[in-house]
Order: sequence, then structure tokens, then C-alpha cells
Amino acid sequence: MFANMVPLDPERHAHKRILRPSGYDFAQSWELIPIGFSEIVPCSMWYPVFFARREERYGVFAMLGAGNTNIFVNPDGTWKTGIIPSLVRAYPFSLSPTPEGDFTILVDESALTEEKGEPLFEEKGQPSPYLENIKTELTRIAQDLHRAESMLKEVAEEGLLTLLSVKHSFTFGSLDLKNALTTNMHAFIKIKPEKLYYFNTKGYLPLLFTQNFSLRNFALFEIFKEYQGQIPF
Repeated sequence: MFANMVPLDPERHAHKRILRPSGYDFAQSWELIPIGFSEIVPCSMWYPVFFARREERYGVFAMLGAGNTNIFVNPDGTWKTGIIPSLVRAYPFSLSPTPEGDFTILVDESALTEEKGEPLFEEKGQPSPYLENIKTELTRIAQDLHRAESMLKEVAEEGLLTLLSVKHSFTFGSLDLKNALTTNMHAFIKIKPEKLYYFNTKGYLPLLFTQNFSLRNFALFEIFKEYQGQIPF
């Protein structure tokens, strides 16, 4: 979904402006999106949420659909729920982590214009006030993603994660989710009380429980797909 994203460059994009979309048509084919620590509980109300690991990196993802179909976007480009993942709202900007622990700002070049929209850089190549606001928001998102990753590393060491595979055919497409991770609910009885207390004080327990419960949202995908407008429940 970020195939058209490139690093924002003060030379390459010196005289470009950004024209942000008025709706969410750009996300019609998005099947999943990374989410941060603070988004796990609210997103679990609507989306199936799962964990993933790639080498030593962990992440949290919200499932938006299947078969290149985002079931949460209406034909008119409006979003069907009031909970919209932050990286969806940040488009056409995104971020990519660097080995140094920082992040690089990405931008979808198809959203750049010569005349319309907000300027990205000033004459001397300094970020415009508009871009500074974007950087502030992306920094918040990056910190939230990092906090989620830190949580997953800690709970994984205690055996609180287990493999998750989902294979199902919907009327709008097929889903084949392999080697994902979910909360291992049966592992909590083996956790030492002091470690359980520690996870509770860190705010991890509600997130782990709601993530596991969110998997029931797969059963609602057909309903979400057919419903047009704001989902009332």
C-alpha cells in the first residue's frame, strides 16, 4: 500500500506542494495497516488486530479487508467507523524506521503538485510551518509504534504470544494470514505474580486481552463490507 512512497527530499521536492485528499479513496485496496500502542484498544472494537515478527522487529497491525478490498471505505470515499488508524489519517505521508532508531518521512509523489496545496519547503530548503506540523504528528506516531514494539518484545520473552493463521474465503476476496501472532491466553496461568503485576502497571494486559478478543471481528467482515455509511453499532 506504500508502493508509491519515496523519502521526502528538500532538493527533489524543493518547489513541490502537497494536495491532501478529501476522502479515503486512496485506501480502497489496503488490506492492513500498522497501528501503535495507543490504538490497540480502540481499533480492536472494529478491526481484527494481530501481531507480527520479522527477524528481531515486532509490530501490531489492524486488518482492513481481504482480496485487495478495504471493507471500511464507502464508495464515496468516507470511512465507515469513527476509529481511523493514524497512518491512514497521515496519508499521503508515512514513515520508515532507520537503523539508528530514527525515522525517515515518506511521501506519495502522486499527491505532489506545482501550484495547488501547501508548500513543503521554504526558499532556503527549510521545512515549511505546514511540514513542521506533519513532522510533529509523524513523530508521535513513530513513538507510539515503538512503544507497541517494546511491549511485544517484553511479553514475547514471557511466552505470551502464539502463532496465528487465518484462512477464509469471503464474497469479496480470500484471506490467507500466515505466521502472524496473537495473545496466548493460556500462558497467563504460568506467569509469576510479580511479572503479571508489572505488565498490569505498564498497561499491557488490557491491550493483550482486547487484541485476542478482536479476532472475532473477522466474523463481521461480510456485514462491514455490505454496510454503506457510518456503522451504527
